[in-house]
Amino acid sequence: MVAAEQKNKLSPVFSLVDEAFVRNRTANYHLSIQAGNDGLSHCVLDIKPNRYLALESFTFQHIYNSSMLCETIDELIGKSAVLKNLFKSVTVSLVHERSTLVPSALFEKGLEREYLAFNHAVGPDEDVHVYSLKSLDTRNIFSVKHDIFNTFKKHFPNARFNHHSSSLIEALAGSPGLFVHVQASHFEIIFVKGKKLVFYNSFSHQTSEDFIYYLLFTMEQLKLSPENTELRLAGEIEKSSAIYSLLHKYVRTIRFADRSPAFSYAYGFNDVPRHFYFNLLNQYLCA
Repeated sequence: MVAAEQKNKLSPVFSLVDEAFVRNRTANYHLSIQAGNDGLSHCVLDIKPNRYLALESFTFQHIYNSSMLCETIDELIGKSAVLKNLFKSVTVSLVHERSTLVPSALFEKGLEREYLAFNHAVGPDEDVHVYSLKSLDTRNIFSVKHDIFNTFKKHFPNARFNHHSSSLIEALAGSPGLFVHVQASHFEIIFVKGKKLVFYNSFSHQTSEDFIYYLLFTMEQLKLSPENTELRLAGEIEKSSAIYSLLHKYVRTIRFADRSPAFSYAYGFNDVPRHFYFNLLNQYLCA
């Protein structure tokens, strides 16, 4: 049991629920959830007009294992006026490091666990899932712990699971260049050349120095000059952050990513920086 002083306070760090969100119409809505030990975010899409109506984000602390995460998810959903509804479709994107990309030409059904185990330890308490990337002839192989799977299925029997990297890759596959997606304890680097995914990897960071080291090392390996390469940046990062300040010393051209024009957004989204929640708001691409 988590000590009382360590329990998460389940109030959102950001909450937007548009007045157009109607509970008795949620059977026409899609719910996207992104969850990991650092927190949970979710958004609601009205499918027919392709318009986002709600977005909420919660930050977790002192979550050290899946059972603690499940306990927190149960409590959060039980208290949420948005999440306690029935939705036409639900996707759950899991934020963890246990995924690997395999070209479809090399993929053999039945060997999913072996492919993933080549790069990551896969425990007996995990099942291995496969997502076929629509934009690339590639499979994203990832694991889902049994208790996390059962927790979400208890609340959302129609939930479909994916790894958080899938929506990033789907959103960027047709957009050449260097892209960095920043999260609380890790970040992803994606490099697309032409219509080909050249590089994808995730790196842990505790300091801004960790961040810049991994980024510059990767750029060196890809033969990308910090002077001449434009970097697109997304995630919950602001110009006032230590990471951005240090990054700007080394990379000459930085611009923030924009939201996908494939969707429209309720008026309240104007108050959210357009590069925030990039991954979450593209999750429907994998639905």
